Amino acid sequence: MEIDNIVKNLLIKYPLFGNIIANLKFILTNSFVPAPAFTDGVNVYYKQEFFDDFTTHEQEFVIAHELFHIVLSHLNRNIGRDRDLLNYVEDAIINQLLVRDGLTMPQGLVDVPDALDYSTDELYMRFLPNLNEIKKWMQANTYHLEIQDLNDILNKIYDSDIQDLMDENSKLRNEMINDYQEELKEKAQYGKVALGLEFPSVEVGKAYPLLFWKDLLKASLINPSETITSFYEVEMDGVIRKELKQDLGFSESEIIIDSSSSMDMKKIKVILRECKNILYCSDIRVGFCDTKFYGWNDIRNDIDIDKLHIIGRGGTDFEAMAKSFSSNVDNKIVITDGWCDFPLDRPDVLWIVIDNQLPYHLDPDSSYSNGWLKKVDLSKINFIFINENDIQAPEYNKDKCLVFERKIQN
Repeated sequence: MEIDNIVKNLLIKYPLFGNIIANLKFILTNSFVPAPAFTDGVNVYYKQEFFDDFTTHEQEFVIAHELFHIVLSHLNRNIGRDRDLLNYVEDAIINQLLVRDGLTMPQGLVDVPDALDYSTDELYMRFLPNLNEIKKWMQANTYHLEIQDLNDILNKIYDSDIQDLMDENSKLRNEMINDYQEELKEKAQYGKVALGLEFPSVEVGKAYPLLFWKDLLKASLINPSETITSFYEVEMDGVIRKELKQDLGFSESEIIIDSSSSMDMKKIKVILRECKNILYCSDIRVGFCDTKFYGWNDIRNDIDIDKLHIIGRGGTDFEAMAKSFSSNVDNKIVITDGWCDFPLDRPDVLWIVIDNQLPYHLDPDSSYSNGWLKKVDLSKINFIFINENDIQAPEYNKDKCLVFERKIQN
């Protein structure tokens, strides 16, 4: 049978391969290759003995076999594996697919009757102990041309994709940060500087929306970053697919509550709930401290927050609070009214200052001084100020259900 007739028969049997077959060249060759037919992914080469030694049905089988190597992208999979063994298991699977489709397999080809019960990787591992014998057989009986330096080519493509992805993520991140900072600036009347970053504050006497202080808090806390991994996955059909995997990391956070007599526990619990919402992928521990530290409480949900009762009600010592944190946590947070001298050697601590006005020693625009507290060098500490009038504190009704106060206008 002429090669054109074989191709026409295969088009009828496998119409989905039409586009691939239409772009192939079928070339008669006198190559020394010890196989009746072989492919380089672009052309299918066949030899004269191909017609002399095989029946018409066997000729169709051999050409179909080479087509399946191209359809399943087998020439692009010889990375980190033995070429001959991989070709052997790929031949085994293709041959059984064709036998299942009713084609006649010539004698002497790879024949593994249960090959379709395995994936390519599984079959590869199954025959790995027989590597030496298979290599000898494959080199004497079959041949598949390979793309030169295929491993280097795919590695370059992979590295290029990774770099493009990193550049795109970095650009998107910077755009989001810039947009968010502009939004915060619009919402704030003026800003305070901490560690070189601008943290907008609420102007005394102004009533900004409740959402604002939550935005401010969210911008100040450290959440675990997402890790985006690009990798290539080989499916059971032999197709190599590029996949992206997104993983959200995990972190630990510790929050110390200033338990001096001036702190409002109801409003502190509102701050704690918002911290828990923001740090949803973080283990959170809460402790109380006035002039000494009283130990940690694990916070898993709102019920744990509701059960907290203030311990201490003594004086205030920010040095003791800063020294009470574990060394390896991601967020070290103190909730306080700010009326104490701040340690200037602890930029790793975020001080959340809650009061009805910004304490004078934290306000660079204030000229007031009573000699009790020194003016703070704001470049040495990391703090945000939240006006307590903007915090809507919950209360419990008679049925012990959490409700929020509502102002009713007549």
